[in-house]
Amino acid sequence: MLTAPVLHLAKKLILDFTTNASDRPLIVQFGAHSSTDFARAAEMVKPYTDGINLNCGCPQTWAIQEGIGCKLIQQPQLVKEMVRAAKDRCGEDFCVSIKIRIHHDLRETVDFVKIAEGSGVDYITVHGRRRSQKSSEPVNLEAIALVKSAVGVPIVANGDVFNLEDVEKIVGVTGVDGKFLSVIRVPRGSGKPECWVPFGSWLPVPDKKYLNI
Repeated sequence: MLTAPVLHLAKKLILDFTTNASDRPLIVQFGAHSSTDFARAAEMVKPYTDGINLNCGCPQTWAIQEGIGCKLIQQPQLVKEMVRAAKDRCGEDFCVSIKIRIHHDLRETVDFVKIAEGSGVDYITVHGRRRSQKSSEPVNLEAIALVKSAVGVPIVANGDVFNLEDVEKIVGVTGVDGKFLSVIRVPRGSGKPECWVPFGSWLPVPDKKYLNI
């Protein structure tokens, strides 16, 4: 996650963000709490990426204190404004997504994603834990399924994937359009990850179709 408020400095962007021609599809995630900062950051990386993501799910204390990450799940109108600002700056065809955690009251989560959908967001990644929950606690698949049933935009699930069977289970239970992996385990000495994303699956891209990976 890159923090958008400092990305008006071109040198800082060059230091924090590197990629190459084969690193595609590529989505860049930002932490931001300002529509102007988020839109400027989106415009700066647009030539090098397939889309951007607004982090509304980081539970760390420093992020909350900065007004980013999970702090934003209490500010749906601000999130809507930031998505809209990025779309206005970069064009409707540029992919803008968000990543969230669930609320204690799932009705708040449903209300949040409905407001986000109204911003023109291209897809929503849902981490099925609350901010206060540890990674050792299981994700709430029913909550992710509830979000999926509440909106029409593609929903991507996040959390508790350690092998391909986990992917198939989560997709089967929730009906989501994709699965986001933040960590891939590589057993010691094997040189191979425990989970491969199969060819032909599940990554939303700007034209709202799905890209083979």
